[in-house]
Amino acid sequence: ALLENIDGSIWSVDRNYRLIAGNTLFHRNIQVLLGSAFTIGEDVLSRSNAGEMNRIWRGHYDRALLGEKFSIETLRRAAHPLQWMEYRFNPIRDGAGQITGVTVFGRDITERRVAEESQREQEERFRLAFENANDGVCLVGLDGQLLRVNARMGEIFGYSSQELQQMTVNDLTHPDHLETSTKFMNRAVHAHNDHDVFEKLYIHRDGRR
Repeated sequence: ALLENIDGSIWSVDRNYRLIAGNTLFHRNIQVLLGSAFTIGEDVLSRSNAGEMNRIWRGHYDRALLGEKFSIETLRRAAHPLQWMEYRFNPIRDGAGQITGVTVFGRDITERRVAEESQREQEERFRLAFENANDGVCLVGLDGQLLRVNARMGEIFGYSSQELQQMTVNDLTHPDHLETSTKFMNRAVHAHNDHDVFEKLYIHRDGRR
């Protein structure tokens, strides 16, 4: 019941790569991939039509047979549409602690991978817009620390981006305007304002206002 209701495919092989057990989803996937399911006791690396796949999976099994616990992520091209799969390998040990085989758990992680790729694309679009803006742009911590600045902001103040990221907003601010950013950040946090506009006086690296 545990094998059949687990959220993924699961199977075990002995030290000679012979199938010990596998749930229905495992056999169904093999049926689609190789044309017929494995039988208990069959060498899971013996199918001649598996080719390069046998070599790759032998390497995974051998790592686990040496005692390593690990996981891999791979694209399952036999599926339509294509699926990203995660496989976790665990050695099987007997009562004396000797490794007698390997258990593998596989699950579909396509949804997670698609979400991660979408996030990477959004981050890249943000990075390009941030770095290539014609205006000075910065990300500021609630303590006023400059967390990230673009090249244009460095040009405006006469510092490199790296130098600015070691500074706070008030390090650049004219003494008469030290409370401006603090008040803005307090409004943003406590009043949940998502934008604001204000004017403020800064000091350039060479002392110009």
